[in-house]
Amino acid sequence: TAGTAYKSAIVGGNGNDDPYDLRVTKSGSIIVCGLTTSTNLSTLFPGTGASNTNNGGNDVLIFQINSDLSSISWMKNYGGSGNDQANIMLTDTVSGDIFVAGQTASSNFPTTKPRQSGLVGSQDGFIQKLNAAGTTTWSSYFNSASGKSSAILCMEFNTTQSKIYFGGLTGGLASSNISSSGVYQSTYGGGTNDFFVALMD
Repeated sequence: TAGTAYKSAIVGGNGNDDPYDLRVTKSGSIIVCGLTTSTNLSTLFPGTGASNTNNGGNDVLIFQINSDLSSISWMKNYGGSGNDQANIMLTDTVSGDIFVAGQTASSNFPTTKPRQSGLVGSQDGFIQKLNAAGTTTWSSYFNSASGKSSAILCMEFNTTQSKIYFGGLTGGLASSNISSSGVYQSTYGGGTNDFFVALMD
């Protein structure tokens, strides 16, 4: 690109709609994730799967727009009764699957086949797998320690796309998310937040 021409599409409803990550699918479409407080997304984008319901505070927002920015293929907005937001995504270039991660303060965040099924900290991370059409395959909390806060902010495949590394900020992770040996550091260091890095098979 020469950086001389721009084409822009505005996507949003009657509330706050904030994007945090953008990815290109293997077919060339664009997927964007973030948060929304809007209550008219289904009205504005009929037939995309969007809802006019705000479940409480910020909800997760994910949508796919075609490569020339002229049409929304699908849109999902969902969450629990607290603040939820998607911060980071990965797209599998072979299967088209989408991995989404972020943070939730909801005790009723929607889960499917979860590794960790409930909120433990004041805010936990979450991680999900969606297929190319935006349907959830699995969705799980990534638990903080009791009364602590965590957020997943970065994520990447290994070189063969068979494993995922993800990281973020934490005031303390649940013991079930900390390896007792074989890792560089397994105890919380102090201060407001530490950084964590995790490996998921």
